[in-house]
Amino acid sequence: MSGNITIKKIMRKPTLFRKLFPKFLILSLTGFLALLYLGRYHFKNFYHDEKTLHLKNMATVLKKPVLGYIKVKDIKKLRGFIDQRARESQQRISVILIDGRVIADSSKNPDLLDDHGKRPEVIEALKGNVARIRRFSDSLNEDSIYVAVPLFDNGKVLAVLRHSYTTHALRPALWSYTYKVFWGTMILGVLFTILLTLTSKRVSSSLYRIQEKASDYALGNFSESIPVNSNDTFEINSLVHSLNEMAKKLGSLFKKIQGQRNEREAIFSGMSEGVLSVYMDGGIFHLNEAVCNFFDVPYSHDYKGVPLLDVFDNNQIYYFIDQVKEQSSVIEEEIELRNGKYLQVHGSILKQFNGDDLGILMVFNDITRIVKLENHRKDFVANVSHELRTPLTSIHGYVDILLAGEIDSDETRNEFLLIIKRNSERLRQITEDLLALSELDIERDQKSVQIELTELAPIIENAASACEAKAKHKEINLKVDSKGDALVSVNSRLIEQAVLNLIDNAIKYSDEKTNISITLRPNEVEKTISIVVADQGPGISKVHLERIFERFYSVDKARCRELGGSGLGLSIVKNIALVHEGSVHAESVEGEGSKFTITLPISHES
Repeated sequence: MSGNITIKKIMRKPTLFRKLFPKFLILSLTGFLALLYLGRYHFKNFYHDEKTLHLKNMATVLKKPVLGYIKVKDIKKLRGFIDQRARESQQRISVILIDGRVIADSSKNPDLLDDHGKRPEVIEALKGNVARIRRFSDSLNEDSIYVAVPLFDNGKVLAVLRHSYTTHALRPALWSYTYKVFWGTMILGVLFTILLTLTSKRVSSSLYRIQEKASDYALGNFSESIPVNSNDTFEINSLVHSLNEMAKKLGSLFKKIQGQRNEREAIFSGMSEGVLSVYMDGGIFHLNEAVCNFFDVPYSHDYKGVPLLDVFDNNQIYYFIDQVKEQSSVIEEEIELRNGKYLQVHGSILKQFNGDDLGILMVFNDITRIVKLENHRKDFVANVSHELRTPLTSIHGYVDILLAGEIDSDETRNEFLLIIKRNSERLRQITEDLLALSELDIERDQKSVQIELTELAPIIENAASACEAKAKHKEINLKVDSKGDALVSVNSRLIEQAVLNLIDNAIKYSDEKTNISITLRPNEVEKTISIVVADQGPGISKVHLERIFERFYSVDKARCRELGGSGLGLSIVKNIALVHEGSVHAESVEGEGSKFTITLPISHES
């Protein structure tokens, strides 16, 4: 009896399975429930995030065409476009104006919808932000995910583009997920854990791969697409496909915009005219490098929107803009800058697509050379008239006296005739010099001067020989030093004329029994050679040195007329030097003499 009792007592004790199974069961169920809860939670969040990102991507792609329809107020085409895109993407798409009125909706008749201005996602989008909200839809009577994107026009929100998904598809997906996880965990708990770990790693790797490329897209690098992995989930593949499509479209759009911008910049940069446009409020809209060079302003792309007067310190532009606004037509004006430049500016109103005023366009042309040439022409005509009037008046006066027959003395008559001869000689000299200057101007402009490779020594010796008689008359000693001779490409006749003019001037203004030297001075470093004519005359004041090469400019006009000069000799010398791509300058010390130097480039063949 006792043995049976003992066996019964042992049988009443729990077995290892019965003892451990409840614990493992509770532990497994707890782990399973926790895993199931976390899995459901993450799956739901992932679903929402993926849908939200997809909505945002679609909104980003559609906002430009939608904005275009709104701006042209074509509501019919807008609604058709929205319905088509909604069917393709299986989304609900709405367009809401800033007053809350729905002008297009893919799920409901927009005319029957109430004011959406108080929807939280619309309120946030009207502030200029992208809103992402999950809430209950009063219109559809079910939970929905909303992404609202503001549509900007000239910096202001014009409307809101809202994309949404209903979450009714989430519930069956979530229950299906729960069912599969439950039975998979019950049957293959360990394998499920391993599989879940591997899947998590694979999902993380895919998301990391997507995140890396998304970062490249954010930096504007659309050259490489996100690789598609056949082992990824449908959601990941859908996301990858959406991002690749978005990158492809954005890359093509950016490339087109970049190309258009580069073409525009190339055109503006290559223009010699300055182009400056400003908004109606005075902020800079666009400018090119030429206009910055005109006004001595550093060129930069960062001036857009900056007030005009903060960059261009010139009130004339400000007044010109006011004139264009007042007249609302193309106007033209000339302005003078502090740097001495003269600009011709054309201004007109820039219009927007809808006809509203966008800003003011100004085109600047540098007319400094034209203005200076015109002033030079006026001065030249005035000087010629003055220089010709003096000898003509003198000749006319003395001829009238002689014709009147009031002169009985042969000596006086001869004296008058000599005066007439001297003034007629001056007229001849002025005429010849004017013709010479005119010929030089034509040859320089047309580059038609006949050049030959020759030595300068024979040229300056011929010029000195031509002046020898005049020098001997005043007992002036001419010294020629041609030891530094070199081969130069010149027109021998013109160079001889220039040297002869300098020697002739030196003889005229030098005292008797003085020396005049004509010297050749080569400069091996600068590859030039100089012809120096130095005298021991009265010298020239520093006040006059800078202007003595101007036409008809004379230090002492009375003495110039007395000596028979035309006032054009040194101007001819300067023009001859310029024709040969050389230069001329003068040095002088009052009371000690003057030195004139013609510098010419040495030929490479020398």
